Amino acid sequence: MKKILTILPLVALSSTSFITLAKSPNWNFIEGSYMSAEIEDTEIEPDGFGISGSFLVGENIILGASYGSISEEIFNTDVDLNQGSAHLGYRYGATESTDIFGTVSYQYIELEAESESFDENGYGLHAGVRSMLTDSFEVVAQVNYIDIDGESETGLGASAYYHFSDNFAIGAGYATADDVDTFTASLRLSF
Repeated sequence: MKKILTILPLVALSSTSFITLAKSPNWNFIEGSYMSAEIEDTEIEPDGFGISGSFLVGENIILGASYGSISEEIFNTDVDLNQGSAHLGYRYGATESTDIFGTVSYQYIELEAESESFDENGYGLHAGVRSMLTDSFEVVAQVNYIDIDGESETGLGASAYYHFSDNFAIGAGYATADDVDTFTASLRLSF
């Protein structure tokens, strides 16, 4: 019993110092991703690529952009879905290693099938948390509301990144919205 009472304060101190050693999330990055999607109650599983980036202006203003393209052959016809967005937001350092953020975005979507093309635009509202659990391991969780041409949906997303260094990380993510689940595998370059 005496040993346990002696060890407990050491464990508490080591846990505290472990948490405070984690650095804050880096908002300055560019990221390439492989993406795949599953559409509920169908066998349609498009895949493709995405690129995104973010830049912190001053201490709290976030500028960002993303582009993604996924495709699938449906009834012997290639169908492509292209999405682009531009973000403006604000981050708040809740702790030394955790940021709370909110962004608004311009959204663009284009659906192409053979010689036909359909495109629309709209807006998005996003809120979330980014946290460096350790100097190498980051988690992100967010809620997204997207409205394109009067059609809206709310989705949830979560991702995790392993940082090999201050400049390179790999990540995996999952997002769900209405009847679509999306999976990503990413390579990030931070600066």
